[in-house]
Amino acid sequence: MAHPTEFSRTGLSRIGLSSPGSWPQQLGGLARNLLGLLLIIMVLLNVANALGRYLFGQAIEGSDELMVFGMAWLVFLGMPLVALEGRHLRFSFLEQHLPINRSRLLQAGLDLYVAVLCTWAAFQSATFVERVAMIGQKSMAAGIPMVIPHSALLFGLSATALVCAGRGCWLLFTAFSAQSGKVND
Repeated sequence: MAHPTEFSRTGLSRIGLSSPGSWPQQLGGLARNLLGLLLIIMVLLNVANALGRYLFGQAIEGSDELMVFGMAWLVFLGMPLVALEGRHLRFSFLEQHLPINRSRLLQAGLDLYVAVLCTWAAFQSATFVERVAMIGQKSMAAGIPMVIPHSALLFGLSATALVCAGRGCWLLFTAFSAQSGKVND
C-alpha cells in the first residue's frame, strides 16, 4: 500500500514534473529561494528594529507592519508550492488504506474541490482588493498601499486553485489510464 504522498511524487516524475531540470522544479526552487530571502530580510529588519529601539531609543517606523505584511506574503507564496507537492495537512487514514487508483481518485476529488473553493475565495478577494484600491487605503505606520498586503491572499488563492486543478486533473488521468492498463502502478 502506497503512502498518499508517494504517488504524487512518483506520479510527478512520470510526466517529467519532478526531474531536476524540469520547469516546475526550477520554478519551485526559485520560489523557495525568494521565500527564504524574504524570511531573512524580515529577520534582519526585526534585529535592526530591536537594536535601534534598545541601543538608540529609536525604533524603525513601520517595521512591525512590514514584517506582518511580509509574513502574509510568505504564507501565501508558499501555499501553491505545498499544494503542488501534496504536503498540506490532511487526514490520510482512508487514503493509506485504499488501493493506489482509488487513492488517486479520492485525492483528485479533494484537489478539484479545493480548486473550486480557492477560485471562489479568490473572486471574493479580488472584489475586496478592488475596493481597497478605489479607496486608496494605506497602512497607518508605514504608509504602504493596502492593496499590496491584500493582494497576497488573492495571489495565493489563485495560484493554489490553478495548482490543485492541474494536480486533480492529472490524478484523474493517471487513475483512469491505470485502470485501462496504460499506466503501470
